[in-house]
Amino acid sequence: MLNPSSSVPQNIIELKLKQTHTFKITQRACFIMFKIFVYKVKSN
Repeated sequence: MLNPSSSVPQNIIELKLKQTHTFKITQRACFIMFKIFVYKVKSN
């Protein structure tokens, strides 16, 4: 088992983690917007 931090610089790993975190937040925000939209359409 190779240690990934030995071949990949630590800042690249942190960048990937930040990108994944931002993507999850964006995905959740879009999901909430979609649910609100559906709720408004159903209530009309």
